[in-house]
Amino acid sequence: MSMNKSKIGYTNDQYGNEPGKVPVYGWNPGGFGCTGGCKCCWARPLGKRQAHNCEKCANFEVHIHPERLPWPAKKKKPGVVLVNFTCETWDPARSGMLERDAMLEAAHQAPHHTYVWLTQHPERIKWLTPAPPNWYFGCTIRTQAEADERLPIFLDIPGNLWLSMEPLWGAIAVNDEQAGARLASYGNLKGIIVGHDNRRRAPGTDTLDHIRSVVQQCKAAGVSVYVKQIQHQGRFLRASHPDEFQLYPADLQVRDLPWSMP
Repeated sequence: MSMNKSKIGYTNDQYGNEPGKVPVYGWNPGGFGCTGGCKCCWARPLGKRQAHNCEKCANFEVHIHPERLPWPAKKKKPGVVLVNFTCETWDPARSGMLERDAMLEAAHQAPHHTYVWLTQHPERIKWLTPAPPNWYFGCTIRTQAEADERLPIFLDIPGNLWLSMEPLWGAIAVNDEQAGARLASYGNLKGIIVGHDNRRRAPGTDTLDHIRSVVQQCKAAGVSVYVKQIQHQGRFLRASHPDEFQLYPADLQVRDLPWSMP
């Protein structure tokens, strides 16, 4: 297993795995493993199928694969690197700071890439120095309760920030009278990625209103938005598939990614 082109599906006119586009890589030095216990987790069953003789990956235990740390430096063509999307870099169960710092240092050693991180624990992101301009830090927000809890902490983190509202489980107000001025005034918030849960009849999938509301709120705040996947007219549609993306309602055909290459 090596750092391969990602199949997660963040693609638009500039980024993707087609010829002529900036490649999107998946880099998972943390392997498969998280203590979050999310019922919608797509990585846990994938870990069982792709454990590659790693018992900890198969059991979804928090750990690290040191042999994967040099991979970004070995991949010479600049691209977008999605870091540890199959685990949690800032998991409370991760042993000490050594594992986390080793991953951060490996990214520092290959500055020709743009790095995209994602966490459910914004309170655990602490920096000894400012984050590099080619790093983007995301926070998962699926419900209004998570937004109320995590946003005040997350938006105070220095650096390029983005929000993952995928899967979106219900209505979220991020641009109302209380949060709107805050959201619009934070220039380090680069965008929001939003999408439905891929499970049939999952929370929030009975309507497009919640996703449409996020799109409208982002436009009102001047924040980029990317509609990744939706359940529409009995079908599960993905933005990374052009034939499916054309079936999106016209106002949801939006694919403005939060990150950019230097």
